[in-house]
Amino acid sequence: MIDRPFLSVAELADLIGVSRRTIYNLCWRKEIPFVKIGNTVRIHRDVVRLLAERGSRHPDANAHGQREASPHRWQDQELLS
Repeated sequence: MIDRPFLSVAELADLIGVSRRTIYNLCWRKEIPFVKIGNTVRIHRDVVRLLAERGSRHPDANAHGQREASPHRWQDQELLS
């Protein structure tokens, strides 16, 4: 794994096997935390762990895989413990 604390969108996409557009969409929908430095989006490497724990299920999905009405807020979770 990459030793730097923050990954680029391309690095995270390659690491977990999705497109860069998917990572950008997750960021803009606030489904994963990110920082913006100038015009560059960076994602903390601990997000990989969060995505693995979440699996393929959307964080707002109920037991039947349907999304709830309220948006999920990653800001309420402790990311860097």
